[in-house]
Amino acid sequence: LGGSHSVALTSEGHVLTWGRNTLGRLGRVVRDPSPACGFPGRVIFPPLPGGAQWRVSEISAGGRHTLALATKTLPSSVA
Repeated sequence: LGGSHSVALTSEGHVLTWGRNTLGRLGRVVRDPSPACGFPGRVIFPPLPGGAQWRVSEISAGGRHTLALATKTLPSSVA
C-alpha cells in the first residue's frame, strides 16, 4: 500500500493499481476527472521489440511512488 493508493500483482505478472493518481503514481491513464480512482485497473507497459513482453515479479508502493521489478519474456515460438 502506498500513501493513498494501492497496487496488486496478479499470478500472470500483471500490475493493477487504484487510489489517488496525483503525480501519476498509478502508472496509468485515469479517465475519471477526479484525482482518485476507486477501481483497479491494469498498468500497460511500453511494447518491446520482437513480440517480447514484460513480466512483473515484484511490486512496492510508498507515499508518492509505485515500483515494479520486471523482466522481458520472449514469445513461446522464439524461446
